[in-house]
Amino acid sequence: MNEEHKNILGGAALLTLIGIGLKRFSRSRLFSSGREGFTIVTAKDVDFPVIYKLFKEIILKGRNPQGPEKAHIEEGIRLSISSGDCGIMLDRFNRKMGFVCGEMGSLTIVEMSYARCTPTNAFQNYQGKVGFKGFGLGVIPKYRGLGLGLDLMGWLRDRAVFHNADYVWLGANADLNNKAMWATRTDIVGDGPHVTFFAHLIK
Repeated sequence: MNEEHKNILGGAALLTLIGIGLKRFSRSRLFSSGREGFTIVTAKDVDFPVIYKLFKEIILKGRNPQGPEKAHIEEGIRLSISSGDCGIMLDRFNRKMGFVCGEMGSLTIVEMSYARCTPTNAFQNYQGKVGFKGFGLGVIPKYRGLGLGLDLMGWLRDRAVFHNADYVWLGANADLNNKAMWATRTDIVGDGPHVTFFAHLIK
C-alpha cells in the first residue's frame, strides 16, 4: 500500500476503531455462565465480501463509501487478507461476531496530523521503531461488553510478533469514552479533540 493509501485509511477507517486493550488472550475460550465459545480464524481471499460487510457495519456504521475512499478500504482489506493479517471471529455455530485487520506500518506525526492530534511525550519511545497498524477491528453490537475485543487484539498482537514488529498501534474515537481504560494498558502517543492514538511495545 502506498503512502497516500495509508494516509486515507489512517484518516478515515482507522479512526473509528473499537477501543480495547492489548492484553494477550488465547485464540479460543468458553464464556462463563454458559455463554457460547468462539474462535478466530484467518481470513482467506474468498472471505473478502464478509470482511468488507463487517467493516461497513461496524467501522463505518452502515455508511457506504464511494470512489477513492471505497477503493482504498478495499485495497487495505485485500492486502491484510493476502498477508494473513485479517481474522474473523466466529461463534460455535459459525456466526460472525467480529473481525480484525492489520498491516505493517509505523505511526508518524503526519498520520496524527490528519486527525488533528498532537504527539505526546510518550511518542518519543516509538520513533524509529517498526510498527504494526490495526486499521480495522470491531465486534458486532450484540456481542459487545464480553471482552471479545481483547481477544481480537491478542490475535493482532500475535501477527505483529510474527512480522517482527516492535509495537502495535491504533486510533480510537473520543466518543467511545474509553481513554482511561486504554491508559492503564497502553501508551497514549497522540491526543486530539476527536481521536486518540494508542501504542504498545511488544519488544
